[in-house]
Amino acid sequence: MAVGQKFDSVGAAVWWAFLRLTDPGYLGDDIGAWQRFVSTLLTVSGYVVFMGTLVAILTRWLIAKMEELERGPDAGHAEKVTLWCWAGPGTRCHC
Repeated sequence: MAVGQKFDSVGAAVWWAFLRLTDPGYLGDDIGAWQRFVSTLLTVSGYVVFMGTLVAILTRWLIAKMEELERGPDAGHAEKVTLWCWAGPGTRCHC
């Protein structure tokens, strides 16, 4: 579409805007309502699958991180922790 040229219809304007937002390089060759519908459906489906996978991975990571933080800083390392207390000779430690 040349600069300053008007669209023939609202559908043509919407298709032009969709192409500018999503075009991976081949949608512009689709002429006709059916071809445009299939191209749009495939493009949007690809975005949904990609974003769904990304959200699932990030959500799983966030849940694991939250569980780790809820357990506390020494969780899983209790057998390696030794508490030393020194109150001086002959005194009882109240640690």
